[in-house]
Amino acid sequence: MPGHINSLIAQLRSDPEDQDTRTQLHQAVEDRITQTASYLAGRVEEWDVVNEPFTNHALMDVLNSPGTPHGSGVMASWFRIAKSHAPDARLFLNDHGIFTAGDRWSPHQQHFFETAQQLLEASATLEGLGMQGHFGATLTAPPRLWAILDRYAELGLPIKVTEFDVNIDDPEVLADYTHDFTTAVFAHPSVDGLLTWGFWAGAHWKPQAAHLNPDFTSRPHDLVLQDLLFNQWWTDASISSNSQGISSIRSYKGDHQVIIESPGFYTWETTLYDFIADQTIDVILNSQANS
Repeated sequence: MPGHINSLIAQLRSDPEDQDTRTQLHQAVEDRITQTASYLAGRVEEWDVVNEPFTNHALMDVLNSPGTPHGSGVMASWFRIAKSHAPDARLFLNDHGIFTAGDRWSPHQQHFFETAQQLLEASATLEGLGMQGHFGATLTAPPRLWAILDRYAELGLPIKVTEFDVNIDDPEVLADYTHDFTTAVFAHPSVDGLLTWGFWAGAHWKPQAAHLNPDFTSRPHDLVLQDLLFNQWWTDASISSNSQGISSIRSYKGDHQVIIESPGFYTWETTLYDFIADQTIDVILNSQANS
């Protein structure tokens, strides 16, 4: 299918007035989205419907009318088609170069913002922003990361860091930046998650950036990430209720196992999924003693 689409793109570039080829290309792309979305329906929770539109825009160039903004036109229709066939999947726009532009606001960043904005204005079913995080020798400072996230938060969409890795040859710096980057994005209220781009040096596009050595032992930056995830950002506490049977705790967002015990009553245990701020649970215990 991609080869057929590329052939149609080439034909339409050579003859922009060829309406038959234009119709075939529209249909080929729609068929591709329909096929993929139908197959993955119920199997995938999140999907990058459009990836890297700043550099990969051949389809938009030949199918959009002249002067059509980035995110309207055919791109908006692709999101709607995807949603109709995979209604439970959350649909993303994804691009690189968003975190790694340094202290300047780059044309790439502006294009990503405008594309998302125009998709929303065109009533596309855009439900999240995916931002890749492939770093080399130039590392963006946490305050600048926060400013970038603030800018995209204006769009009102959840943000995912989709492809995080750091390809530098200094293990200490790599570990320090892993700590600083993940802390910054974890703390920002618009960030919904982070996906590292591979983990094992034996199967990584940048083996130096992998979390695990070829023998599967952890590198320093992997230990940093484990400490953050399973120690620093992990709620493990025991609290007592007051005379009214009320207790409160400040916990991290996520899934929590809760165990409530009271002398003379049953022990009550449950799991709270996607626990969020200011959430309240009410538990009523009967008077039957534990056996």
